[in-house]
Amino acid sequence: MKGNCSESDEEVFSQFLMRHLTLSKREMQIMLGLVRFKTLPKGAVLFSKGELTREYYLVIRGGVRTYFLVDGADITTGFYTETDSLIPESTTINEPSAYYAACFEDSTVVISTADVEQQLFQHIPEFEPLCRKFSEMLLAKKTRSLGEYRTLKPEQRYLQLVRERPELIQRVPQYHLASYLGVRPESLSRIRKRLSQRSKAGIS
Repeated sequence: MKGNCSESDEEVFSQFLMRHLTLSKREMQIMLGLVRFKTLPKGAVLFSKGELTREYYLVIRGGVRTYFLVDGADITTGFYTETDSLIPESTTINEPSAYYAACFEDSTVVISTADVEQQLFQHIPEFEPLCRKFSEMLLAKKTRSLGEYRTLKPEQRYLQLVRERPELIQRVPQYHLASYLGVRPESLSRIRKRLSQRSKAGIS
């Protein structure tokens, strides 16, 4: 079931796969026939707290963020943009999600499930180690992000974000960036102003 995807969505997904796997035309057709594409508008919720989702997501276009709502406060925990995988914890621990995921831009995601992946493993054996590799990389990123959040100061976290994911600075609203960095929007404004002044003065 291809859902509401376009030819360009399929092409982006196919190019992503071909960067990691050598697939025959038949194998690619099997892949495209089993996964599902979904296009969502900005602000749409992909899944909610309390939902027991069985789906895995790969962002093809746009961006998705994960967040908690704590006493009315929106706390952003991650950003997922083109070719980033999002695997909700509820798919592995079989418990309702503790957080939300929503689009911060108009987005298209590729949706898979454990059953779909098992079928793909049967038809395309090379796909299984690739999925394992992506899962390990995702876990490593989460572990690293948690460690940095606990040990780095907000300004250091912001500088690292600028170095590693500069596109987010322009694409994500400042209040979401501030939440992700663990500061208030006005504090982030001060950090950016201070860094800008240093840059103009030639201070690193």
